[in-house]
Amino acid sequence: MNRTYRSVGNEALRAHRARITAAVLLLVAGAASAQVKIGDNPVTINPGSMLEVEATDRGVSMPRIAVTDRVTWGLRGNVPVEGMMVYNTNATTGVNGLQAGMAVWKNGQWVSVDETPYMHVNSTQVGNSTLANSGATGANAIAVGPNAVASGADSTALGQGASATAAQGVAIGAGSSVVQVGGVALGAGSVASTAAGVAGYVPPGASAAQTAAVIGTTSTQAAVSVGDAANGQYRQITGVAAGTVDSDAVNVSQLKGVQASVTNIDNSAVKYENNPDGSVNYNSVTLGNNASTGPVTVHNVAAGVAGTDAVNVNQLNATAGSLNNRINNLADQVSSNTKMLSGGIAASAAMAVVTPVEPGRYHVSGAVAGYNGQAGIGFNVLKRSDNGQTTLHAGVGWGSGGSKAIVRVGFGFSFD
Repeated sequence: MNRTYRSVGNEALRAHRARITAAVLLLVAGAASAQVKIGDNPVTINPGSMLEVEATDRGVSMPRIAVTDRVTWGLRGNVPVEGMMVYNTNATTGVNGLQAGMAVWKNGQWVSVDETPYMHVNSTQVGNSTLANSGATGANAIAVGPNAVASGADSTALGQGASATAAQGVAIGAGSSVVQVGGVALGAGSVASTAAGVAGYVPPGASAAQTAAVIGTTSTQAAVSVGDAANGQYRQITGVAAGTVDSDAVNVSQLKGVQASVTNIDNSAVKYENNPDGSVNYNSVTLGNNASTGPVTVHNVAAGVAGTDAVNVNQLNATAGSLNNRINNLADQVSSNTKMLSGGIAASAAMAVVTPVEPGRYHVSGAVAGYNGQAGIGFNVLKRSDNGQTTLHAGVGWGSGGSKAIVRVGFGFSFD
């Protein structure tokens, strides 16, 4: 059963009080199809409404209540019904998060339903986020969450206590913070404080091309932070795909490949020995890594120059050839000297002392001799004085084998 009513003022309402009372009683009595309309155009009523208010020049006023805090409101019973809506006239309740204006009772407390939304763009007001206020005071900024602050232009702060004070900063997570222009802080407690343009790490020994590649990928935007290194807060980044170009991040699988390559190089490279304490012993190098196959060959060794340089086989062969020549020359010299010595001995043997002769006479003699395969020849001449007391003698000899001539001169005395 449908009923429609039109209220045009207090007088009209009094005139139709009986009919309204009857309609209300009928509605309360449980007629499921009963509908009530108050206002203009009483004939047309929305089929889905139980009570409809329509007017072209009037409005509906909610109860105006001075709500003293988020829980109580000071009226009889002090227990609002879930979903009840009033207009809060107490502006001072804003200190605990309840705004002056429309309020609805929800989950045991009053919640503001104000023109200032929880998340808003280019706002100069502070919005409410149930437990505390969030503020998007920067131009085109967004702040969501209790005490979230987006004061930088075009900044975004999401989460309780999130702060994006730098322009174009993005802070996501409770207590996250961005203080550099364009910085990004991801996760609770993360701090983005690294500015753009910070020089990247160039490892020692990097080539010119490698150094140029590092410099060429120097950051042009502020960093993305997933923790707070200054306070010992770190996070893993999982699910990272393998990087492709120089500016991509690498994952652990790629690092494992690099580690395998380094291990292969380490096993095949020539290394210094280690001291017992693990430090490098620069005075010792072992080749072959203790291989059981024996000594190893070192190839492509340059010719040594300094006294402490290694020599190669060419230098060793040249030295050995020179040494062999010298040894051979020495052997030849020794052989020649031996021949000369033997010839000289033979020549000496050939110069035999002649037998004494009569006084006043000369005596000439010759002889040959041999020694150690060499031959010698010698001649002697002797003169005895007339009185027979003095003897003069001389001799000369030659030996084979290139020996020099031997000359001998002597004298003698005879006495009683």
